[in-house]
Amino acid sequence: MNDFFEKLSLFIQTSNERWFHTASSAHPHHYGLPLVLMLLISIITAMLFPRGRSYQFSDLRIGDVYIGEEVIAPFDFPINKTEEQLKLDVDAAKKRVAPVFIRNDSLHTAQITRLSVFFNTLKIIRDSSAVDDQKREILASFLGSYDINPAEETLSSLLQTGSHRRQSPANAFDKKLEKELSNLLNDLFAIGVLDKKKDDIVPGKGKISIINPDNELLENIDFYYDMDGARHLLKEGTEKLSQNRYHNSISKAGYQVLTAFLVPNLQFDNEDYEKRMEQTVRTVPLARGMVLDAERIIDTHERVTEENLQKLRSLAEIKADRAEYNSNANWLLANLGKFLIAAFAMIITGLFLYMARPTWLQTPKLLVLIFLIYLLVISISYLLNRFGLSGYLLPVTIGAMLITIFFDATFGSVATVSISIIAAALRGNDFNVLIVSLIAGLISVLSVTKVRSRNWLLRSILTISGAYMLSISALEWVRFTPLTQILSSIGFGVINGIFSPILVYGLIVIIESAFDLTTDMKLLELSDLNKPVLKELAIKSPGTYFHSVVVGNLAEAAAEAINANSLLARVGAYYHDIGKIINSKYFIENQS
Repeated sequence: MNDFFEKLSLFIQTSNERWFHTASSAHPHHYGLPLVLMLLISIITAMLFPRGRSYQFSDLRIGDVYIGEEVIAPFDFPINKTEEQLKLDVDAAKKRVAPVFIRNDSLHTAQITRLSVFFNTLKIIRDSSAVDDQKREILASFLGSYDINPAEETLSSLLQTGSHRRQSPANAFDKKLEKELSNLLNDLFAIGVLDKKKDDIVPGKGKISIINPDNELLENIDFYYDMDGARHLLKEGTEKLSQNRYHNSISKAGYQVLTAFLVPNLQFDNEDYEKRMEQTVRTVPLARGMVLDAERIIDTHERVTEENLQKLRSLAEIKADRAEYNSNANWLLANLGKFLIAAFAMIITGLFLYMARPTWLQTPKLLVLIFLIYLLVISISYLLNRFGLSGYLLPVTIGAMLITIFFDATFGSVATVSISIIAAALRGNDFNVLIVSLIAGLISVLSVTKVRSRNWLLRSILTISGAYMLSISALEWVRFTPLTQILSSIGFGVINGIFSPILVYGLIVIIESAFDLTTDMKLLELSDLNKPVLKELAIKSPGTYFHSVVVGNLAEAAAEAINANSLLARVGAYYHDIGKIINSKYFIENQS
């Protein structure tokens, strides 16, 4: 047993010496790809920094005690609105814009003319010498061309046949009735019919703008009808005709005819409406007050309020904008500073790889994987910031766990520091985000350092969520944050702790396949003795199978003794003699 441990230890030591010798003898050009990738990450990060924002005073929050020198306004400047205030003002301004409708008088005239032609054609059909059945057939075809339902009652009413003829004129479609029907439609067009439902229109204070050929009027929307309201009005008008003089069947036929010629003559002008909305939004002031020159904004050891916090941040933004506007050198220095922040974070990663894992720097596949993991975290962080979501949702733990699972815990810890710095910088140098991300990231590294069963997912969810809860609570307690705000922040941290391991679990499957890498989870699958190939080994080569299991246990114990990957050693031992299946009797352990 001792001889086995000594040989295994000697083998690993020799391998390590060979590994470091290879790394130290590498040529400088072997580091071209890692340098390019580090530079690329730094440039991308610098480009994703919030534009036009100064990080001065960005770590202050309402309720904090300001510790610093008294801040006096160096010049007059406006107090910028917060994003929430500006959004509310923009939404209110949009609601004041009345929807725009264009009156189409030519359509009005055309429809009344078509109605007159319809009545004249109807009279010709009615007065023709054809028999009633032929008239019905001709009239049914004629009504179909106007999308009027040629029901029996409608045909009889329009042709004035049968009982309708005997009861004339009460049931007759005469000139007077045609004129009354035409007046109903004409009056409705004169008022105006909207081409949109009233429920679908969001008017400015119940008003709409009507553009006539010679003027534009701002009118109450209740004065006008949509198509449903217009049909209802026509129905009421034709029913009144039946009450006064005409038979009910005549009024129904008249309603069908009028609805066939009813079209909206007030047409919504969406392009003009959008232009007016844009113009109105541009007039919304970005500021909500002024700070005068030499005015005191905040004094040292003073409690930070919403008012003076907004003044401080407005001053910082104005100073940053002036610096960029007044000098190209200032603009260049500001962007250089952003680049250097990201570059310093990447240098931490680069130096660790150069000093402790030099062979990885010469493996393009591994370098690309590191690059993609960093890019994933940076991209998600940028999107979260863009949509104004909590900084406690930043996916630092995702990057930390992926690096640990595919590389090792030491590199995972170093990567956590780099990623946390970048994430906090993208957030506006938020000190709280940096501390919480570091704590949660390092805890997430520990949660996946040694994966020996599938319950690692639950373990990671619990430990990361706990880390967020404790770290957020500690920081907020120091700042005397209200309990409701603390609970809200903890909620975001717990959401991060729940979904990060789940997302990592899915990404592991994709990365393993795409990069042809083996993780501890894959090794766990291979260590299952019920694998078909191991079962075949047990049946065909029982001696070799027993030998492999024993060697696996010995290798696992030896690897644990020298802090090597014990799972890899055990799985390797299980499969190291798998080829003996082909001719198992050639080997002594399988012979009687």
